[in-house]
Amino acid sequence: ADQEIHVLPTLTGLGSRGLSIRDIAQAVSTTQFTLPAGSFIEGNKEFLLRTDSRASSLSELGSIPVITNGSSQLALKDLASINFGPKEATSLFFFNNAPGIGLEVRRRSGENPVKVAKAIRSLTEHLQRSYGDAMEMVILFDGSTQIQKTINGLAINLAIGTLLAFFLLLHFVRRLALALLLAVSIPISLCITISAMYLFKIPLNLISLSGMALSIGMLVDNSVVI
Repeated sequence: ADQEIHVLPTLTGLGSRGLSIRDIAQAVSTTQFTLPAGSFIEGNKEFLLRTDSRASSLSELGSIPVITNGSSQLALKDLASINFGPKEATSLFFFNNAPGIGLEVRRRSGENPVKVAKAIRSLTEHLQRSYGDAMEMVILFDGSTQIQKTINGLAINLAIGTLLAFFLLLHFVRRLALALLLAVSIPISLCITISAMYLFKIPLNLISLSGMALSIGMLVDNSVVI
């Protein structure tokens, strides 16, 4: 676990000297800093200089002077206990009433969300096999599932629309060639659309998939009317 320095003032020691926790914090903040101190040139290189007044050990930190109300000085170690301790947690994550670690993975702009999700699932399964029972990895939310459902719905709409248009035309026109032409034109139009999207690097997302689903319906309606 990450470590940090804990400065724990003793309230009795502060009260008897007319000090507060704010005085301790001010004494630490005014002595622990870094400042630029110019630069120097050696050969063809320029080096920046900084003054560092930060304490390098607990003993140095404990020697920081704290001014009391009577203008006398006391060492910080006389007013507080100073030690290393675990870093204070700023957030907590629980799953099934057990502590854990939560990670949010975001895809880069332009990347295929379905491919990214599959790669993450594959990596998760690999890590789970590697660590066994020592660690449990669970995917709580996968944004690509909605896109996958839309793709599946698009395929179903394509199949149903093609079949309905084929049988309607075959019933009214009584010409198998025209009905087959419509049945072939719908998937060909979809393939051309997907190829154009790939060529011009148009992402496959919910908006583009919804537009393709609507266009299939319009294509079927126009084919039946014509």
